[in-house]
Amino acid sequence: MKEPENTTATIIQVPSPSAGGEPISVAIKAKKDDHPMNPSGWSVIAFAPSASIRCVRGHQPRHLSLFIRSIMALCGHRVSVESSYTPEKLGEYTTDTVLYNDIEAGVHKITQGEFNATHS
Repeated sequence: MKEPENTTATIIQVPSPSAGGEPISVAIKAKKDDHPMNPSGWSVIAFAPSASIRCVRGHQPRHLSLFIRSIMALCGHRVSVESSYTPEKLGEYTTDTVLYNDIEAGVHKITQGEFNATHS
């Protein structure tokens, strides 16, 4: 399949508890998408070996959090309730919060930091 020219991408290695800790490669791709049904102006898709998921509301912190936790769950992690991913909790150094922050950083990188400004 030919990659669209206006797509940015990154690959995140997500350690998978269900695979004995072996990493799963997750490709996260983004492209500008000004479709009326896409309020953020971006379409962000995570591709894992077993499935892919798409987020078009990454400019809303709650939806970006759900997207990140979905990627974690897709790789075999038991994700905590949403309140566990507050800015205060994300500053703690645990395996889940480090992974969450790594995935979030990848999303911000490929969306040129546009979601960073909306979350500050």
